[in-house]
Amino acid sequence: YYRTILSYIKNMIEELKARSLEEAIPWQTLLKEWLQRLFLVTYYSFPESSPVTFQGGTSLRLLHGGPRHSEELDFVTLEALETIDALRPRVFEKLKALEALADVSLEMTVQKSHSNILRWKLKWAPPRAGEKVFVRVEFARYPAHTRELKPLGGSSGVSAGAWIVIPVETRAELLTDKIAAVAGRPYLK
Repeated sequence: YYRTILSYIKNMIEELKARSLEEAIPWQTLLKEWLQRLFLVTYYSFPESSPVTFQGGTSLRLLHGGPRHSEELDFVTLEALETIDALRPRVFEKLKALEALADVSLEMTVQKSHSNILRWKLKWAPPRAGEKVFVRVEFARYPAHTRELKPLGGSSGVSAGAWIVIPVETRAELLTDKIAAVAGRPYLK
């Protein structure tokens, strides 16, 4: 069983590297997207995650078919952020099972925490220098005004190995959020 998983992960990384050449995208960007998917599958496997809604640029890409790769996972909820953070050790425990199988070091730390924002940082570090990948996971204590359930399945590349249904803001709300964010910035990104 473990050899099968190790083989899957090694093959997956080789597939990501090949796909990165085809698409002219750094393979670390594709690995980050795979880790984002893995986090989503893991996080939403816990019943306590149900009041949390996925939103932001990564949800546009992964669940609404957007073309742009995004850096972090953004969530909104009206739950107390202390309740959300209480789930972190259990989520990390599940993710940590990959560590020995994939010959990587995994860490998940709290990067920022205050009354309305909680940010975790997931670090994937293989023994080879220079191949670290980070995924930021941010929870904001704000409402989702629209919410739908969408399946997170495989992509045209490599999936995280599971299908799951995720609560996500509707495309209309996500686009409204993006317009408001751009209009409120003092700089162009």
